[in-house]
Amino acid sequence: MIIDVATDRYQKLFGHHPFATTLFTSAGIPYEAMVAALSDPSAAEGTLNNLLKGELQNQIGTRDFKLGAQYMIHRIVTAAQESIDMGSLGTNGVLRTLDGAIELVMTRFSLQDLMDEEMVAKALIDAAFGAGMKALGALGPVGKVVAAIVGFGVAIGQAWIARQEAAKQSEEQARRAVFAMMPPLQQPSKDTDDYLVNTVLLPILAGGEWTKIFSPRFDSDEWVGVKRKGGYAFAPGKTTQGEDDAGEAVSVFKPGEGLGLLPGMDMITSVVQVSLDPFGPEIARFNADRSYHWPIKREHVVDVGQYYINLGRLGATAWALVAQQEHSLDLYKVHVAALHEKWKRYCGGGIQFLRDNGKAWQEGGSRFDDLRYVYGSAIGCAVGTWQCFLSGGTTYSPKYGRSIPGNPRGEMGQFDGLSREYGCVLHPNQTRATTKGEPCLISLYDSHLRKTLDDLRKRQVHYLRHSLLCAYVRSSWDAFKDDKMMTLLKQMRATLLEHPDRRLVDLADVPMGEMFEGRDWREQLKEKGVQSRPPGLLGLKLSVGTIEPGKEPPPKVEEDPRPMPFAQGKPKRCSPGVCEPSATPVDDGKYIRLAAYLGGTALTSAAGYWLYRQTQARKDSRY
Repeated sequence: MIIDVATDRYQKLFGHHPFATTLFTSAGIPYEAMVAALSDPSAAEGTLNNLLKGELQNQIGTRDFKLGAQYMIHRIVTAAQESIDMGSLGTNGVLRTLDGAIELVMTRFSLQDLMDEEMVAKALIDAAFGAGMKALGALGPVGKVVAAIVGFGVAIGQAWIARQEAAKQSEEQARRAVFAMMPPLQQPSKDTDDYLVNTVLLPILAGGEWTKIFSPRFDSDEWVGVKRKGGYAFAPGKTTQGEDDAGEAVSVFKPGEGLGLLPGMDMITSVVQVSLDPFGPEIARFNADRSYHWPIKREHVVDVGQYYINLGRLGATAWALVAQQEHSLDLYKVHVAALHEKWKRYCGGGIQFLRDNGKAWQEGGSRFDDLRYVYGSAIGCAVGTWQCFLSGGTTYSPKYGRSIPGNPRGEMGQFDGLSREYGCVLHPNQTRATTKGEPCLISLYDSHLRKTLDDLRKRQVHYLRHSLLCAYVRSSWDAFKDDKMMTLLKQMRATLLEHPDRRLVDLADVPMGEMFEGRDWREQLKEKGVQSRPPGLLGLKLSVGTIEPGKEPPPKVEEDPRPMPFAQGKPKRCSPGVCEPSATPVDDGKYIRLAAYLGGTALTSAAGYWLYRQTQARKDSRY
């Protein structure tokens, strides 16, 4: 289903905001301005006052996410009237079963100027927006976003407290304290959060090449370190010239086409910043005596991907559309094999850096005279997983047992034999630890991402065989750049043309201009009796029909339970029928339970939308 911008339907859904003519713009303070205000309060008193108002930051985060989600939907389902060659469109919108869901998500909203935690949760998990996101398969990240929005305000407050404590020593120490928690992004200055949302994410959503969203930010397996004020920064690949906060020339990393969203993990990984003065006392003691405590600690390390706030939250929503929505067209906009290759290289390169550290430490030599290799011990915070737990031995000769899948990234140091003080920052000796001949440190790809991508591929294959989605996808989409997937698509389409369930195909959802075996695909279906708007339950079309009947349910891509950056504690998770309680400060008992509106998992989004409208009508009749 594509919605033409010249139609009444377009005006009804999108007329409340100029989505087609204006860019998405965050209401928040730009990252560089935040850092400047915290670093030098006297130069930006007004900015600082607004920044430290937690309830104002809650309102901004809520507004940005809801409006950003609406921009996403607009890009996915609309086409300009002048797009005469519909076959050149990269998208096919959404299936008409989701028409009601689109209407709910696009509901006009207004927010109070200041919002506490409860108000944030109600605004994002309300009857309309929440029901619409559920029907789109994208409610899962919403609970995480609630906790992340509130947590961001807390993080800003913590940065301010740290700055004020350091200021008791000197203003220079105060600035260093801010940079340690909110370091420069170490990438070209134009690559800001809003810039990437508008020029990369949203244009990608208008087509069928979503693989870039879930690809690494940097196209290399060779991790390198560059100096920056107060420490070092690490990422794979090449560097280019840029400027630091003082306008001085520095080396910055040159990103590739990927946005860095970790598949299934609802967060972006980017440059790893390590903030410890190379001329300070810790490094001096280490240089004087290598047996002294390792100087780099977990508190010195930040993955700056967490500061691409809107990009990360909206990117997580895109992943949910791909991996959680039932009968998802977006599922076929991802080239799984390509993601396997990219993340294996990216993560594997970082682990190799660390293992080379371990080998060099054992052999002695001059490697650690170069501080890049000392500071680079933090790379595991981005791409590593510790798969062991302490089972015995001594301090100098520990024994380990195997823990699957292990503690990834910043979770290292949690009941796994590693120090909480150091966590994912690994002394070279620790990179050599083994249990039963297998290393304790492995790549994030091997521990987590590989399974997620394998499950996604199984889901792609399942729906091609056991639904009618082969009628609705475009063969130009990323999934079909894999020869095996293209062969399966052609096989299923050929079978569908002679299959009795072809009459359950909704011709209105079949992409215009799509070709199959040299002929127009829609015309071939019409010749076989396929029409628009087949009958369905309650007068609504259901996603029924299958090419190869089977009893097995669709393979699941498990939703990662970890919180988004800045969320405090375990996040609220939204399951298929309801937002479940959790250990977050958010009280689910006070909020809408979506099962009352959606009718459980057995109903399609269309039926859920109908039930929602019926419920609203009954409510309205009481007044």
